[in-house]
Amino acid sequence: MIGACGMGMAPLALFVKGAGHTIYAYDDYPNPKIKTRLKDAGIDWVESLLDYELPDLIVLSRALGNTRFVDYLQKHFPGVEIVYRGEFLARISQDYKTIAIAGSHGKTTTTGLMIHALREAGIPISYILGGFFEDNALPAAEFNQSEYLLIEVDESDRTIDEFSPWITVITNLDLDHTGYYQSLDDLRDTFRSLVERTQASTILFKPTQYAVIGLFEENNPGLGIQTLDSMPADFNIQNQLLAKEAIKVLAPQFSNYSFNDFPGIERRQTIKKMDNGDILVEDYAHHPAELKALSEWLANRYPEHTLKVIFQPHRYTRTASLMSEFVAVLKNLDLVLIPEYAAFETKQTAASSKALFQQLQNVGADSLSYCEEPHALTHELNTTSGSPRVLAFIGAGDIDQWLHFYKQANTVLSEDQRLIEYLKENLGSSSKCLLDEQLGKKTTLNVGGSARFYVEPANLEDLQFILKAAKRFQLDVAILGKGSNTLVADSGFDGILIRLNQKYWKTIKLLREGRIWVAGGALLKEISKKAETWGLPGFEFFEGIPGAIGGAVSMNAGAMQAETGALIESLDCLDLKGNRIRLSRDELTLNYRSCPTVRGLIVISAVLSALMPERLESISSVKQGNVDYRKSTQPWEPSAGCMFKNPVNDSAGRLIDMAGLKGYRIGDAEISTKHANFLVNTGKAKSADVEAVMAHAQAVVYERFGVKLESEIRRLGS
Repeated sequence: MIGACGMGMAPLALFVKGAGHTIYAYDDYPNPKIKTRLKDAGIDWVESLLDYELPDLIVLSRALGNTRFVDYLQKHFPGVEIVYRGEFLARISQDYKTIAIAGSHGKTTTTGLMIHALREAGIPISYILGGFFEDNALPAAEFNQSEYLLIEVDESDRTIDEFSPWITVITNLDLDHTGYYQSLDDLRDTFRSLVERTQASTILFKPTQYAVIGLFEENNPGLGIQTLDSMPADFNIQNQLLAKEAIKVLAPQFSNYSFNDFPGIERRQTIKKMDNGDILVEDYAHHPAELKALSEWLANRYPEHTLKVIFQPHRYTRTASLMSEFVAVLKNLDLVLIPEYAAFETKQTAASSKALFQQLQNVGADSLSYCEEPHALTHELNTTSGSPRVLAFIGAGDIDQWLHFYKQANTVLSEDQRLIEYLKENLGSSSKCLLDEQLGKKTTLNVGGSARFYVEPANLEDLQFILKAAKRFQLDVAILGKGSNTLVADSGFDGILIRLNQKYWKTIKLLREGRIWVAGGALLKEISKKAETWGLPGFEFFEGIPGAIGGAVSMNAGAMQAETGALIESLDCLDLKGNRIRLSRDELTLNYRSCPTVRGLIVISAVLSALMPERLESISSVKQGNVDYRKSTQPWEPSAGCMFKNPVNDSAGRLIDMAGLKGYRIGDAEISTKHANFLVNTGKAKSADVEAVMAHAQAVVYERFGVKLESEIRRLGS
């Protein structure tokens, strides 16, 4: 199951696991909380799509359904059937009397209400929720030996056309997923077809401007439509009335259940009180109709409070198609807009949050502001305080992180400490977050100052969160692996320094057909050892390079007439926004001591293929020969490896030696007397000393031989 942390995918995975199947779960953007829930349920989590043998079936989240990704799956899993989540759910539903909750909004809450009441009634029914209960109070899915299955049927990708429920409950009908529906009439036709395929009856409210106009017909009883009185204004009451009507079918005695003990659904009207009297509300609403209903409900529930809405638009297609509806609902609110959450969609400037902001300005919105990042939002909320307030954080993206930051910001901590605490609150307990951490000791040269923020993510999801936080707070990011070939400035690094140093990042696995999967922080020496154990040649030159694979790929590290690039089959990378990028070998530009393709990217894993050279020597003898050569020719004092790249058809070390610079030093930074292209730290060298020695060597070699030496050392900080 790929995209397993999605709100539709995760409960489905739990259900299928409960039915006795073996599930491999994978996600490009894993949610830490959901990932833990899946693993706790006994689902096998894999970090790479190549980690395991061929499955019987691949279930794919629609969010990952782009052609390139599907092509990748078909290449690596030949002959394996690939289906989308909705298609798979429809298959499952065929074996049950299915009670399908459909509609544009309110499906998850209505389904959750029914699950809660039926469990209280002791009715054993299988179900799959489209989310999670608050505090995980009830399972999000349950498989029972029952003829009934309660599910949500999502119209978002038109897989709704494959369902033929026993009973259908329709909550409402609004044009929402405009990438799949051209008009409200198009959507009505889809729901009419669903009603016609429903075997017993359809439950819905009598037509109103919010309801399923066009389905209810007095003169067509053959559709089996069962109507409730006109839809009440309170959407919570709407959901409860629909749930009660559906419950009558299975547990008539519970049709008047009060729902007083209903635990609620995560990210649906989550309410928390602040010490200053403000009330924080988080809700998943992202459609104009939902925004209108929620804002009216909050105003009625808290009449003594001033309502201020912080809204994050979700998806460009929705914003573009419903721009006028958004403007109509939002223009009279006390509103703060934040940057949109695009999901998997390509940027559309005309449908961005800033574009919506401009449209609202054009119609003279009463109270309107735009905040690019959480610091600005915190300042906005704290300088416009009119307590008591209801601060409603609304959106289907990552607005929950903005809420968390606002809560954290309202403490007595310093600005830097607040960011550290924000990271700690959202990262796993194994991740490390520190202020002003000294970096010199973390490099092989043992030189340099401190990082303003230093983090060691425990896994991929924590790394992705850190990258998003850095972008959100407009901080520079740098990656540090083993710290070889790196020179840290004496002034340190004024940003977030990420070090891939924890166990996860050192993973090395043997794959099918003599390939090796390595995480981005795996040490080259350890890869070489594993390859020898598995009898895979070509990795021997890694033995003496004191670095990790991520850095080795970035600089196409090499030794003994061999290069890293020759071993690469594919790479998995992140850009600095946390987006996943897969690269095949054919897409890489591999130069001498550089791989420009991955510039600005973070290598999170690589698949390496063994070389099969024609030679008589064993792997161990080749490795030992390399080690012996290094011992006899290279210094063992702290260094960053070679200072300069070799010029074409020449050696930087030879030129520096011929220039008489062996032993040249400034402070404790010295050109090695053993190998002229190595600069060593003989004691307490400063970064400035290293820079001065290198600049002197470049100047002298150019003066003597007319050759410009190009640095091979990476600079960090300024």
